[in-house]
Amino acid sequence: MSDRLALIEKIGEVVQKIVNPPQVSEQAQKWQEALQIMRQLNDLAKDIAMQDVTLKTLATALEETHGKLKALTAAVILSYLLIAAVGLLFFLLR
Repeated sequence: MSDRLALIEKIGEVVQKIVNPPQVSEQAQKWQEALQIMRQLNDLAKDIAMQDVTLKTLATALEETHGKLKALTAAVILSYLLIAAVGLLFFLLR
């Protein structure tokens, strides 16, 4: 009978721990908060790295576009000069 009573008490203790779990210690809670902050910082670092790569890609594209724009501007200026030269030539040959 005492074995059954001890077993019932043991089951009662287990059920009590399940129903009312022991509180997490303050130190463990601080460690969990620190771990969460570290994960957030890691995510932030990844985001910053991705933005850096994106900015470098955009800068490269902008440099290429600037070079093409300079070449196009030079071509337009030369075409205007050519039109002016042809017009001057027709004017002088009249």
